Amino acid sequence: MYTSLRVKEVLNSDEELLAFPIEGTVKIALDNKPDSFLLNKYVYIIRHDGSLDTSMPNIGDRFIRAVGDVSVDKYDVVPTSTVVTELDGSWILSSTPDEVLIPNAEYYLVISKNLPPQHYTNEKVESLGSSSVEVETEVSGDGEDATYIIDINTQSALSTGSHLIEFSVLKNGLSHEASVTLDIRKDRYELSPGVWVKFDPNVPFLVGERFRIICTAFTRIGETLLQPLATNISSNIVQPSAEIQSKRAGEADILKFYEDNGWASRVPEEAPGSSIETLPLSYEFIYPNTIIVDAGVAIDMTTLTPDKFNISIGYAFGNYMLTNMGLFDEEAQHTVTYYILNNTKIKIVIEKSDSVPEGEKFLVVNGGTL
Repeated sequence: MYTSLRVKEVLNSDEELLAFPIEGTVKIALDNKPDSFLLNKYVYIIRHDGSLDTSMPNIGDRFIRAVGDVSVDKYDVVPTSTVVTELDGSWILSSTPDEVLIPNAEYYLVISKNLPPQHYTNEKVESLGSSSVEVETEVSGDGEDATYIIDINTQSALSTGSHLIEFSVLKNGLSHEASVTLDIRKDRYELSPGVWVKFDPNVPFLVGERFRIICTAFTRIGETLLQPLATNISSNIVQPSAEIQSKRAGEADILKFYEDNGWASRVPEEAPGSSIETLPLSYEFIYPNTIIVDAGVAIDMTTLTPDKFNISIGYAFGNYMLTNMGLFDEEAQHTVTYYILNNTKIKIVIEKSDSVPEGEKFLVVNGGTL
């Protein structure tokens, strides 16, 4: 049993999410197990109409006010099958569309704020047949710490359109209800506000059968989470090597870099048969916050001043779940310090800072020569 639920991370690579296979599966790691019976109600995929101005659903939008209240005027709900498995201390939520997705379209995996953890255990401790019960949790329920024993007192009375049983209930070892008669084709039994027991109406219950349900108070995931997906016609996603840390820029990027910084100017196009050598500009990212830029040729470092930097900050790969996962702080401010390593290389270090002027996101600082 678990008392809370939280998303740990998205297991699909960024490349796969941006070129999602039309028959792919989204995998999310949770810290605890969610209620298995509610997965397909509170976890689903929707298709977004890319022609609209809205780039992604707003949690306050009336079309996504609650699970099951999604309007096809704006978003199409895709039938989705979701299962949960345990792996290395995490619970893996795997959501697969029941139909092939439309190629080159935008989708979102939705995990509703109403998804509860697996807050109960359900065991048949005395069995004389194949009867069973299920625990159903409604949005209004928050559980309680209690152990219930349900004893079947009379054999099922079956007739056209009804299935009557009589049972007694113990709560924490004490008599809770001595006799309850219920038409299980129509009604359920409420354990606590918003938490119900549903008896299987398709199988007879026999005298002497006993069920034990242990519950705990719980909190739900708390905030609706959205993971953007962009489909691709190909289901083959090439994973980049984790060892690759640098990237070589193309010719157009190199020329623009030099022109923008006043270190070079575009020359007339060469005559047929001649060639222009590509400048070998490259950069290397060093986890977690350092970038080494190599111009590849000698440059005048006196022209490199803070106002030459053009910086923007945003979600990595458009992943709007980063904030909810604690991996992106929209209010954070940073200093960007650059150091001269030699006449071709500079080192850039990005750090959180409280010294950034009010209203600014970052401050560029010349760290001098290393």
